[in-house]
Amino acid sequence: AVVFPLSFVERIHSLACSSAISWASVLGAAAAVVYFGGSAVAGGDAAPVVVARDGPQIWLGMPLAIFSLGCHLQAVPIAAMAARDVAPRLGEAVALSTTMCAALYLTTGLFGVLSFGDGVCGDVFLNFDDGAVAAAAKALMGLHIALATPVLLYPARRCLAYLMRLRGGEQSTRAAVAQALAMLVPSVVLAIKVPEIA
Repeated sequence: AVVFPLSFVERIHSLACSSAISWASVLGAAAAVVYFGGSAVAGGDAAPVVVARDGPQIWLGMPLAIFSLGCHLQAVPIAAMAARDVAPRLGEAVALSTTMCAALYLTTGLFGVLSFGDGVCGDVFLNFDDGAVAAAAKALMGLHIALATPVLLYPARRCLAYLMRLRGGEQSTRAAVAQALAMLVPSVVLAIKVPEIA
């Protein structure tokens, strides 16, 4: 109900409000992880933090790192649509956003490990009980994913629309709907059938 309508916007700038809400919601979810990790530290129950136990174990984090970097592909259409006076500052904006994301990932991962040690799940919220704070964090993360998905899909949508124009045609509404469904349905099915990658 949220993702599908937002997947049809023509300009990525139209997603500015939903992106701000998405960013705020993921900060709230990360704050919950920090809260639980901080509680473990304060209670003397913090798990030991091991940076890397062995070489191959480091590679298990690669899919997340690749996905995280892929989340910044929106910079390309944003740069293409930016006004000339804004374009020179886009490099600074990309550097700032990448740094903020890295800090957020590092903080969330560290406090997840402090809370649960080696038992931390890829989806850290699976480790939490069903208390009010954990339930709120899960809801915020769900909101974040729903609002961020159209932004993540935007570059691919624009590329497909551009290719259709190169072939001499305009993208019809029916083609846009089919395109959005082709991107969203496999993601939903995979998330349900293989929760480990969700």
